[in-house]
Amino acid sequence: MHFNMNQMMETIISGQEQECSANTTELLHAIVDKTKLVRNCIVYDKAGDLEEDDIDFDSILQMVGDWTGYEAGCNELRIPKQSIPPDQYLALTEGLGRMLSDKYGGRDCAVYLSLMEEEIDLRFHTIRENEVLWLDENLDNYDCPILCWIQE
Repeated sequence: MHFNMNQMMETIISGQEQECSANTTELLHAIVDKTKLVRNCIVYDKAGDLEEDDIDFDSILQMVGDWTGYEAGCNELRIPKQSIPPDQYLALTEGLGRMLSDKYGGRDCAVYLSLMEEEIDLRFHTIRENEVLWLDENLDNYDCPILCWIQE
């Protein structure tokens, strides 16, 4: 496993202690508990009513390109920025990746945390041999702070 981050994120979390707090652990359990497998993709199902038979995968894959894009698109969680302090960013991404891997039989995952204006954008997907990661490995190509945890 390793972390990848752009310079903007490195500046934000540099020197921050990164232990998982009770609030972060609670949030992680709430997220992971609302995931399920859909067509071998880990999908966050907030309402708990997602049915695989109701999804037009052919149309979706034409738009997003591959299963990694589908997963990352389904797994867009927006969290108020003030609810997670910078000293929890590394712990949050690593904790989410490890918990998803444990829940789904050791599958390798990538977790992204990016900072938007007033929100944290949290996304995740399975790492697939025949597909690239959701974002470019050079995170400095993006204009917002981004952190990526990759399980290998």
